[in-house]
Amino acid sequence: MVAGGPRVLGELSPLLDRYGYAAIGRFLAFNAVGAGLWVGVRATLGYVAGGHIAPVHQPAQRDQRFLLVVLGRLVAALIVWHLLRRRPAETTKP
Repeated sequence: MVAGGPRVLGELSPLLDRYGYAAIGRFLAFNAVGAGLWVGVRATLGYVAGGHIAPVHQPAQRDQRFLLVVLGRLVAALIVWHLLRRRPAETTKP
């Protein structure tokens, strides 16, 4: 038995009630096709790039520090933005 199985079925129940079993079957079919396409594309890219990894790896390693700094600044800016948004607006009393 899969851990959390009954809970998952309980969460799917409203979806089944709203859209019906046919929509779920169609969703699962499209999901399977999409997963197959995704795996196929990724495997093909990995096979093609596998022989040419050095030209890809060297620039990525060279720019790694720069990308980490940019990512760190982006995360810090998002945290500051979130904290400023949560702070209640100050009102001035006359």
